[in-house]
Amino acid sequence: MSTVFIAGAGCSRGTLDGHECLRPPIAKDFVTDLKSRVPEWAVEYPEISKVVEYLKKTTQHIGLEELWTCIDLHAKFPEAFPIPWTPRGQVVWELKRLLVRLYGRTCDALADDVSESDCSTVAAIARRIETGDSLISFNYDTVVERVVKNLSGKMLRHGKDLRPGTIRFAKPHGSASWIIRNLNYRLSDGEPIWDSVTEADVKLGTDPLLLGAVPLKSELIFEVQEYYRAIRVFEVIREQWRTLANAVATAERIVVLGYSFPKEDTYGRFFFREGMSMRTPLDLPLHVDFYSLSGDQKAILEVLPTAKPICFKGPVTPAAV
Repeated sequence: MSTVFIAGAGCSRGTLDGHECLRPPIAKDFVTDLKSRVPEWAVEYPEISKVVEYLKKTTQHIGLEELWTCIDLHAKFPEAFPIPWTPRGQVVWELKRLLVRLYGRTCDALADDVSESDCSTVAAIARRIETGDSLISFNYDTVVERVVKNLSGKMLRHGKDLRPGTIRFAKPHGSASWIIRNLNYRLSDGEPIWDSVTEADVKLGTDPLLLGAVPLKSELIFEVQEYYRAIRVFEVIREQWRTLANAVATAERIVVLGYSFPKEDTYGRFFFREGMSMRTPLDLPLHVDFYSLSGDQKAILEVLPTAKPICFKGPVTPAAV
C-alpha cells in the first residue's frame, strides 16, 4: 500500500513541544511566540515591529499569514497607502532572518536528538515508513525529514516520480536549508539538503528560498519567474508541487501530520485537487489518518472530497529530546 505522509507546522511543533523556548511556532501563534522567545525582538527587527504595530489596528493576535500578507500586498502596491515601514527590501530581509532563526539550525539539532527508542508520533512513523511511500513537508524547518532519515535508515529523494528503493520527498514551501542562488539539481532529482542556513548567513547576504504564507506567492507570478529564470527558483518549486500531485494521484492512504490545509495556501489546494483528479478511477478509495489538536475533518473533506474513511488519531505527541 502506497502511503503519502503530509507534514505541517503542527508536526514540527508537536514533535518538539517539550522544548518551549526552542520549538518552532505554528503560523497562528507566530508573533506571540516571537515575543516570548526574543525579548528584544522589536529592537532586533524594527521593520517587523512596525508591521506588527500597524496590524494592531485590527487584531491583537497576529499569525504568520496575516503578517506576511500585509508585507506582501504593500510591497506589490508601494506608496498606495501611508505605512510606517519601507515596503520592500529591509522588511523582507528581517523576516527571512527571523524565519531561519526560529526554523533553522536549532530545529536541525533538536531533530537529530530524537533517538530510536523514542515513542513520539513522528518517530513511530519514521520506523514504519516504507520505500515507495512519499513524504511531503510544508515546513521551513527540516525536522520531519531528519527524523525519518535518522530512524528509518532509508533514502529520501526529490523527484516527481518514484525511484526504486527510496522515499519520494518534496517541500512545496521551500526550506531553511535552500539558498536561492545555489539551487542545484539535487532539489529536482537527488537527496534533500539537510543543513539550514543561519541568521548570520542571511545577515551576510545569503537568501533562503522560503515561499510566503500568502495566497499569491511572488516567486510563482510570471514576471518574477522571468526574473528568477537563471537561478531555477520557479523550476525547483514547480517540481515540489508536481511531486505532491503525483503522490496524491497514486496514494492508497494519506497520513496528515499537523497540517490544516489552510485557505491562504491556494496553490496547495489547487495541486491537491489536481492530484485527486488524476486518480484512476476517480472514486478509488483513499484512506486518511490525521493528527491534529482539533480533530476537525472539514478542511480534509474540502480538499480530498472522496477520502473515506477518515480516522482521527489525536495530536502529534512530542519527542523526548
